[in-house]
Amino acid sequence: MIDLTILSIFRQSSSYLARYFSQIEKAFQLSDGRCHALWLEGDSTDDTCALLAQKKRELEQMGHLVTIVKNDLRKELWPSVKNAKRWNQLAACWNKCLGSLLPSKIAVCVESDLIWDPSIIQKIVPKLDKEHQVIAPMLLLDKSKEVMGEWWFYDTWGFSRGKHKFRLTNPYWKRMKHLRHEKELLEVSTAGGLLVSTYDVYHKSKWDLETCILSYPQGTKVFLDKTLQIYHPATRFINEASQIKIRARKALNSLMDRYALARGYEKITM
Repeated sequence: MIDLTILSIFRQSSSYLARYFSQIEKAFQLSDGRCHALWLEGDSTDDTCALLAQKKRELEQMGHLVTIVKNDLRKELWPSVKNAKRWNQLAACWNKCLGSLLPSKIAVCVESDLIWDPSIIQKIVPKLDKEHQVIAPMLLLDKSKEVMGEWWFYDTWGFSRGKHKFRLTNPYWKRMKHLRHEKELLEVSTAGGLLVSTYDVYHKSKWDLETCILSYPQGTKVFLDKTLQIYHPATRFINEASQIKIRARKALNSLMDRYALARGYEKITM
């Protein structure tokens, strides 16, 4: 049996594939046996297809299995927005990808553009059991603490407890008496980003076409690992806020220097 399967979907992904490939290679190196990269690609007009094909050859030379599912929908390329048509397209792609899943000890669905340490998978796997069948790490917005002073939770659509979606800022989740709150693991109703589970769970699961949230067999328990973090690349807002902060700091430094020099002091640039 395959030791580890990692599933991802791609479209116009060439700008971050080098990072993704590095993560996959390291995750496979940390695994005990043969691994399976299960990739779905559709509608790309950049170098995504060629880069995936090249990495497929390289990983197969290492003894791993790579499956590339082609799925051109010929539909709109959406930005990262909440939109029913976007959810439908993404869910259809994820479901087609899941349709090629082979028996595997561990299976991981991960969004292809995320920033994550491959060792996270090995840290989560020992926590999987009959009471903790799906586990996801915290999904934070890269650079948000540096720019905004605190970590922002990125996937406030995909993560929920009961009927309550997660919040952007801390506290991220609602207290729920009927959902468990353990030292490291927090029981959630839905999760996203990077989902670690088993073949037995995944091959009976399906992405909802209306919400693009993974639905599991009845009775499946889903948890958030509060001790582990992965990151979504900084959004345009964060990048622009960072530049404003840099410009403001430079302007303040210049003003302070002129003030100091006018009074015969040393420069006091911060």
